[in-house]
Amino acid sequence: MMKKIFVFSVLMMALASIGTAQVTFTVVVDVNGPVAGGNAYANAYVPTADKFVSYNSANFNIQVHNAVTGALEGTLNNGVASPSGLGYFGIAAGSDGVIYAVDVGSGGLYRWASTAAAATLAATPAAFARNGHVLGTGVNTEVYFAGSANSGPIEKYTTTDGLNFALAEVIGATYARAKAGFAINQSGTAVWAVGDTGTGSYVQKGIKSATGWIAEDTNFTANADGAAAGPMCYDDTRNIVFAQPMSALSAFNNTVVAIQGYTGATLGSQALTAANDVTAGYSGAYCDPSISTIWTASRGPASNAHYAKLTYVDASNVDDWTLY
Repeated sequence: MMKKIFVFSVLMMALASIGTAQVTFTVVVDVNGPVAGGNAYANAYVPTADKFVSYNSANFNIQVHNAVTGALEGTLNNGVASPSGLGYFGIAAGSDGVIYAVDVGSGGLYRWASTAAAATLAATPAAFARNGHVLGTGVNTEVYFAGSANSGPIEKYTTTDGLNFALAEVIGATYARAKAGFAINQSGTAVWAVGDTGTGSYVQKGIKSATGWIAEDTNFTANADGAAAGPMCYDDTRNIVFAQPMSALSAFNNTVVAIQGYTGATLGSQALTAANDVTAGYSGAYCDPSISTIWTASRGPASNAHYAKLTYVDASNVDDWTLY
């Protein structure tokens, strides 16, 4: 009986605090990076190198930028890649610092072992991509990219040797309404994504059950505050989705929004001051729950990039609502 009363009390306190910021942020970096002459069509953060990377469509190079100042420091070696057409539209990096990018011109998925390595071909064909995430390392690496359609799907690539990849799964648009941005949990069994327009651009959730992917509309209410987000990532430890809207579709344009991963409730937000573009795609985000830090990379004004780093404090006290 006492346990039930305690659980009920915790739940009531959590509900009572809705409307106040349960997640608060400190902005550490908020700068624009130069991508002169082209458009920053793809952007990401590389954790082991502590660098941002942005694709410059004017010269077909992926630029390397200082993670504090945004200054240009060099370019990735294209190696065997020969980007054409629009070039690299999607970039993502794993916790091990390995970088993956899709050249939409050739339809190839390329891999860089580090910011100092040359590109190797990881998979072909690869679908058009605007946003990606990497889970795991080595032979357990899973690469996810979205953007091939206005509202989904998400393509998943896996490997047996850590070097060569193949398309393993397509998470359908019914469950992964992803065009601009998406977040995914470390087990690859839950996605939070935004589609193209209207209510379809709200943050919505899909989960993988024993029988396959399903849309989880019962427990998760589509979140309008994160609408049209570009950079998105997920804190598995605290069950928080972070989203940075890049459109007037959201009242939180150019603001990092914290969303409860089970209910869809907004837990807090932090406005950024460096300018951003209103094109929601071509973005990336990385979350490190162990140090309560996120990095976002997106398109900035006048073809430049927008980089941010924020630390956060979670005072919601309710990390897993499925317990109640």
